[in-house]
Amino acid sequence: MSKQQPESPAPITMAGIEIPVAEQSTLVLALLAVIQKLAAENQDLRDEIQRLKKTTTRPDIKPSRLLDPPPEPENESGTKKKRAGSQKRKKTKDLRIDFTQLIEPDDVPPGAKFEGYRDFVVQDIVMESRNTRYRRAVYRLADGSLIVGQRPD
Repeated sequence: MSKQQPESPAPITMAGIEIPVAEQSTLVLALLAVIQKLAAENQDLRDEIQRLKKTTTRPDIKPSRLLDPPPEPENESGTKKKRAGSQKRKKTKDLRIDFTQLIEPDDVPPGAKFEGYRDFVVQDIVMESRNTRYRRAVYRLADGSLIVGQRPD
């Protein structure tokens, strides 16, 4: 088997490497063809992945805005605009009141006229232990058997 030099008038450059004419053997040219085929297949697979992800380019990821203060929107009068749903409302309107305590002023001068009350509501969470001991009565009958009171539901 004789080595046959393909006729290449100029050196081949691939991936920044120049292959001179003297070193272009059949094996080198075959390997270059395999590399080009694999590169084309690799690009086809990358294109297929992008098509399946429904993206055409690499996503543009913006820098984090966590350290930047958010801009405060203003309305036409120059005041800050409130977010939707943040209007003032009575938060205790539907609250069930368990206990009402009247607080009278310490020193009421004579002749003062009662005008009414100013309410405020304090919400507390009370956790308490509730242990119950049931004492069931036990009776001995004349025949020697016992009768015990029923347990509550």
